[in-house]
Amino acid sequence: GMEDDGDYVSHSEPWEDPPQQQRVFIDQTLTPEGEKTSTWLLWGERGSDPGQLDTTKSACFSADGKSLYVVQNGEEVKRVQEFQVATGTFVRELGLGYLEDPFAVALDAQERHLLVADWEGQKLAVFDVESGAHIGDIRSPFGLAVVGVAVARTTGHIYMAEFEGNVRVLRSVEEGLTTSSSEGEAPGVTPLAGTLARSVAVDPEGRTVVVADSCDRVEVLAEGRGGLYGGDSDNCIQVFGEYGEDPDQFQCPQGVAVHPVNGDIVIANVGRPQLSIWSKRQQPEAEAEGGGGGSRYRFKRSIDVPCESPYGVAINSTGTLLAVTFSHPDDHVVHIVSYPQ
Repeated sequence: GMEDDGDYVSHSEPWEDPPQQQRVFIDQTLTPEGEKTSTWLLWGERGSDPGQLDTTKSACFSADGKSLYVVQNGEEVKRVQEFQVATGTFVRELGLGYLEDPFAVALDAQERHLLVADWEGQKLAVFDVESGAHIGDIRSPFGLAVVGVAVARTTGHIYMAEFEGNVRVLRSVEEGLTTSSSEGEAPGVTPLAGTLARSVAVDPEGRTVVVADSCDRVEVLAEGRGGLYGGDSDNCIQVFGEYGEDPDQFQCPQGVAVHPVNGDIVIANVGRPQLSIWSKRQQPEAEAEGGGGGSRYRFKRSIDVPCESPYGVAINSTGTLLAVTFSHPDDHVVHIVSYPQ
């Protein structure tokens, strides 16, 4: 169950089908006093033509917040599409005809490369941002499926989640392209206690790495606790979550994001139309003495979303916008909302 900490609660307003490929604002979140705090921006329509959507998986913002890259993993087309954030205008598509089963996307720190986690392809496909050309693949030396990717913008390190439960840490795209063909144990592998990773997110400095797993849990890792490069299990500082219908419980957590300013963790639950936000809070002294450290992530609030099966979640570099994509076959829209304060 959830504890009442006085945070804002969210309410869904009556929903109407929006006109397609058009800016549509819908009031979404209210304070207890009825004050509006955020609005949704929606765009999209079903199809396989450029600019159309079918079974979106995840998304990422460009550093300036002007572009959003969206993964499409439909039956007919598998690709990444770039849209203008302010209007939802289609810009271009990448990876069409090459990607087999794309799930996640990220830009490297210099925004020279677009990285796409390709599950069935068992690779992290690398594309040149300027030309859109495919330039190579980063693979697990164990032949594992790649399900997630995240980049720490300050350090430039790349975090590649493998389905069997590892997070492979690379210092650069070049290092990944050079070492991914080697056999056996490679540097920078962090075991996650046997969990089945679904996705990965990281803060700009690489201090906090978050993994959503197939056990309806979220794991929080920290580079300062044993070192991500050392493969020491001590870096797992907290595991939270369990299956259930309460706001602070999960139903197939998939997309995760770390707020770049306040450190909040945002989680998309595929099993219900809702996001949950967890924030780091100081523990009571008695709990801290038990060996858990001075602060822990605790449930903060939930945000209702107007479509089923929220799958991917992304936050822009200033922490002001939140983007949500949906995997439900009847929903072919991208949602952007101002981040709730």
